[in-house]
Amino acid sequence: MRNSAGLYMNATGGFTSATESWRTAFLNSPGSPGSNYFLHHPRHSSGDYVVRVRGVDNHDFVTDPSLDATVTVTQPPNNPPVASFTVNCTDNICGFDGRSSTDENPSALTYSWNFGNGTGSGAFVSRTYTSANTYTVTLTVTDEYLATSTATQTVTITEPPDNVAPNAVIGTPTCTARTCSFTSSQSSDPNAGDSITRLWDFGDGGATSTSTSPTRTFPADGTYTVTLTVTDGWGKSSTVTRTVVIQEPAGNRVPIAVIDPPACTALLCTFSSAGSSDPDGDAITRLWDFGDGGSTSTTTSPTRTFPAAGSTQSP
Repeated sequence: MRNSAGLYMNATGGFTSATESWRTAFLNSPGSPGSNYFLHHPRHSSGDYVVRVRGVDNHDFVTDPSLDATVTVTQPPNNPPVASFTVNCTDNICGFDGRSSTDENPSALTYSWNFGNGTGSGAFVSRTYTSANTYTVTLTVTDEYLATSTATQTVTITEPPDNVAPNAVIGTPTCTARTCSFTSSQSSDPNAGDSITRLWDFGDGGATSTSTSPTRTFPADGTYTVTLTVTDGWGKSSTVTRTVVIQEPAGNRVPIAVIDPPACTALLCTFSSAGSSDPDGDAITRLWDFGDGGSTSTTTSPTRTFPAAGSTQSP
């Protein structure tokens, strides 16, 4: 279908493209030239449209030329709807009822909500708020001809009288050398629907974290007190601590450094330390010095262009 501006209808009923596109339909009586097609879409505003029809057989052969027909769409007079809703809150749980909205055809209305902290749809909806604030709630109703109307109210939410602080839990950390992984996934709030935030202090003077399961590399061996504070949307919080001891294991052995034979073309050489290992299975880092006075490298297999011919030795 093409409108008077020469744009073709897309899959959602809008006219946005200058390139024709096709929709699959079937004849009421296959092969009968008098068969009818039916298309209903409220976005077709009044005006003239060109409907192009082509036939495709089971061998994918297409009729040429296609059949064009002009149709005239006339929308009946339409008044926009009038949005209206009521609110009923118990503590921080509110019900919103938009069924008092009016229209010439109220059964065709659609309802779209903005609760001030999220969105929803439907004539009657419920929302649980998880922090104290004054929220602006907006209802938008739309009729079958896409005419709209909005209504707005404010809702003031305060902390429920039975609200209690959440429970902060630090799971058992797992550490490899000085890097430890933590989790607070078992932390919870006994009040249904409450949201919680985390704040980690790792006791090393470094940056805090708000992640549910952070990872921390401690700067040196020592004993660290890790603190987790969990806070709900109303500001109530609880705190838990866990001690982490970072120390070199008894019997730890030094890693074995290996430089594989380099591959050189003119002044460009490729090195590899892939054969390096740690007898205890520890993670290892690399530091290359190429003996030319230039920058170092920490990669496993670096490439180096030397400034001049000569001999060098990487320690």
